[in-house]
Parts: sequence; C-alpha cells; structure tokens
Amino acid sequence: MKQHFKFTSPETLSSLPADTPILLALSGGADSRALLHMLSDYCRLHKAPLAVAHVNHMIRGKDAERDRDFCRGLAEHYGIQFFLLEADVPALAKAHGRGLEEEARIVRYEFFASVMKEHSIPVLATAHNATDNAETVIFNLARGSGLKGLCGIPPTRPCDGGTVIRPLLKMSKAEILDYCRQNGLEYVTDATNSDVDYSRNRIRNNILPELLKINENAISNIERMSCTVREDEAFLNEEANNFILSLTDMHKIPTKAFSVLDASLKSRVAAKLLGKFFSPSSAHIESFLALAQKANEHAELTFPDKTQVKIENAFIILAKKEEESAPVQYEIKLSYGLTELNGADMAVYVEKTTDTEFSENQHIFLKNIYKKSISAFFSSDRIESGLFIRPKNDGDKIFCGGMHKKLKKLFCDKKIPLELRAKLPVFHNDGEILWVPLTAICDSETKSDKQLKITLFYN
Repeated sequence: MKQHFKFTSPETLSSLPADTPILLALSGGADSRALLHMLSDYCRLHKAPLAVAHVNHMIRGKDAERDRDFCRGLAEHYGIQFFLLEADVPALAKAHGRGLEEEARIVRYEFFASVMKEHSIPVLATAHNATDNAETVIFNLARGSGLKGLCGIPPTRPCDGGTVIRPLLKMSKAEILDYCRQNGLEYVTDATNSDVDYSRNRIRNNILPELLKINENAISNIERMSCTVREDEAFLNEEANNFILSLTDMHKIPTKAFSVLDASLKSRVAAKLLGKFFSPSSAHIESFLALAQKANEHAELTFPDKTQVKIENAFIILAKKEEESAPVQYEIKLSYGLTELNGADMAVYVEKTTDTEFSENQHIFLKNIYKKSISAFFSSDRIESGLFIRPKNDGDKIFCGGMHKKLKKLFCDKKIPLELRAKLPVFHNDGEILWVPLTAICDSETKSDKQLKITLFYN
C-alpha cells in the first residue's frame, strides 16, 4: 500500500540521509500503529534500520499489559527490535511531587534518549497528528498564550539523543483511522481518552466536534495557521537574537537601544536574557519590561534564582545577586601618611600640600596598585582636631550648597553605582561630615586655607 500523501518523510523532517536509523515511540494506538505501517515501507525502501520503543506506565493495570503485549507482537511481526520500559509512574510522580502526565512524559523521553544513545539511533519518530496539534493550540489559547503557543506542536525538535520528528502532523485523527481501516491495521484503544476530567480530553470530545460543525476543515485550517505562525515566530526570534548578538555585553543592555525596539522584540529579548538565569514566566517578562520602560536610575528587581536586574548609568544590568554580608564597620582616626581600608580595596593618603616632592613619588607608587584616585583639600588643623573615616550610615547628611543634603539623594544625583556606595569612606570631624569622595565636600572646606591634601585611591 502506498504511503498517505500527508505523510512527511523522515529525510525531509530531519535533514538526515534516508537510510538513517529510526526509533518509533509505539503506544499501540491507531496513530502509532499507522505510523509503524508507513515507516516500515519507508525504511524497507531506503534500507533504514527501524526499531520501536514502548513504555508501560503501570497506570491502567491489565489494559496497560495488553498494550505492552500488543506492541511486542507488532515488533515480532515486522521483524524489528523492540525496547520496553516498565515504570511505576504513580509512585515516581508521588516521590518527585509531579502530576501523572508530567511524570509519564519525563519517564518516556528519558527512556527514548537512553535507547537512542546506547544504540546510535539519531531520530525519534512520534505519532502526533493534526488533531493533537489543534487540541494543543486551543489549550494554549485558553491559557492566554502568545505566538509561541499558537505554533502548536513543532514538526521537528532537538532532543537528548538526537532529533524528534512528527511525520503525521498534517494528518487528522479521522484520516489516520481511515488509513487503518483501508489497510486492515489493528490497534488498541485507551479507555481513558473518553474521560473528560482531563482538559485535553474535554477539548477533544466536546470542543473540537463543535468547531468541525462550524467548519469541517477546522483541524486542517488550524494546522495551516500553526505553520504560518511558526514562520513568523522564527523570524521574530531571529531578530531578537540579532539584537542580543549586537551587544558588547549581553548582561549589560543600553536602555536607549532597548527602548526603540518593537514591542514584540522587547518581550522576546527580555525572555531570552532572563532565560540565561532561570525559566521566566509572562509575569517576570512584564516586570522586566516595566522596569526597562521607566529606566529610573538605581531601580532594581530580584527574580528567581537570585537573578537581579537593575538600571545603572543608562544600562539594564543582569547579574546573579551576591549574598549580602554585613557591612564592615570601622572608625579610623587619620594621621599623616597611608591608611589602608581592609575589605574595601581602597587606601587613604594624607599629606601637607608643601610636601610636593615626596608626595609625587608616593602617588606614582600608589597608582601602580590602585586604578583610580580622587583628592580633596582641607584646613591643616583638621588633623590636629581629629579627622576620622567611617562607612556611611542611614540618614547621613552633609552641608553643601548652603543646605544640609542627604547622602542617599546625592548618591543618586551623582549616579554613584550601588556597589560603590557602601564602600566609600565618610570623612568627618567631631561628627560633622566634611567629605564623601565622588559625591560632595562640606561648604566650610571650600573656604579653608587648604594646607592639607587627602587622596583616596581605589579600584
């Protein structure tokens, strides 16, 4: 019997030679029974090795054992290798805290992958059909899916061990049943398919029949729509990938460049960037987009797996959030010469402005150790009266510009990076803050005789 005209050849789907070995996932139902018949003809013609794999999930008791024996008999009839896994899926689902369907799927594909690897079979064929695709699209639509959900079941996808192909994806269930009748193919029926307690069964038994009354071509129309949407989705994903590849650092995205992207690309770029850290939901993506749209300096969000997204210096920065440690507390009285700040990768050097020759040599030495430096000048009596450094405290204020200003606001105004704020030393005298490097100097020091030079060296 000639293969059905809607059968898509493994060679076309996998882009591998026609004689490539194939493993068929065989349940014994009409779909996989029809596919076995078609693949048998195809493999015989192209001299491609064919094997079948069956999983007894131990959910349906005697019926499951009947299916197992039926599939073993089919393998013997066709003279092909038969691989069997019997797994107590209910027990495994309970142990792993997963639903039955999810656990069953994981068990199946892990088994298929192990067979493919052990026996060097690069292609796994499954019997998903156009009706299955329509059910999937309707289910995803009801959940509020975007384009990706409307793509339905892909005709091919990579898997652990090789490639999954779906040669029957253009055939409806009715066409498969008709094929089985024409070719006298026996198959088993899963009684649970009529149980409408399952969402997919409710769609299959209640919704699809009503759609077919509206349009007898509903299933093929949905399949055709999925093909079109898959093309659109592939194009948009490629554009999103191109944007990410154009970045110098994919963990540091210019807010301006991101803001001019089309909305459809923004969501995809966000999903891909977050996906490098965890599996984002639509809510996570929406939160990311809201943060990027406002682009408020120093705004940040923490996502699952300690993923942090923040706005710094007109960039969207993604990183793993480091474990927060208690801030290092210190109170150091300064004297002339060098004071190193342990744990802050900084050093303070105090000198008289008249010590120019010695100062120059010392600065050259320190700049070989530290990448950056900043200096300020003070009245010389500050050392005698007691000049101290300490970390910043909540509520700290400095008198500058004729008023007392909070350091927190000054940090924001000066765009001081968050990680640097906790490290910058606060210079004070008798409780009065005189200087916070990179941020502000007290008004009283702008009018001093400036006989004292203090330099902060830092990395």
